[in-house]
Amino acid sequence: MNSANILIPAIPFMSIKTVMAFLNSSLFQFMYMKLFGEVKVLKGNLIELPFPEVSEAENDRLSALVDEILHGDSSKHEAIESCIFSIYGITGSQAVYIRRTVNGKTGQ
Repeated sequence: MNSANILIPAIPFMSIKTVMAFLNSSLFQFMYMKLFGEVKVLKGNLIELPFPEVSEAENDRLSALVDEILHGDSSKHEAIESCIFSIYGITGSQAVYIRRTVNGKTGQ
């Protein structure tokens, strides 16, 4: 039998929608790959991911963008990615490397 675990981390000053944005970002996929090198997503590993401290404005912006995606506007995905890269100070070339790694295109 398989079991399912639900992870709803309590991150200070971060709504669950903002947490969802981070967990679904290419940056967190990249970090998961590099930190844990596993295909299987484990609850213990997710808890160890380095969530940043975000401002109230950043939290509100990410939550609003997630709301728009949940209401069918998938074009907001790039805005979420850009916001997350910005919070971590990721440059354009670093973002390209991260996306290529996550998408399996590091050799190009």
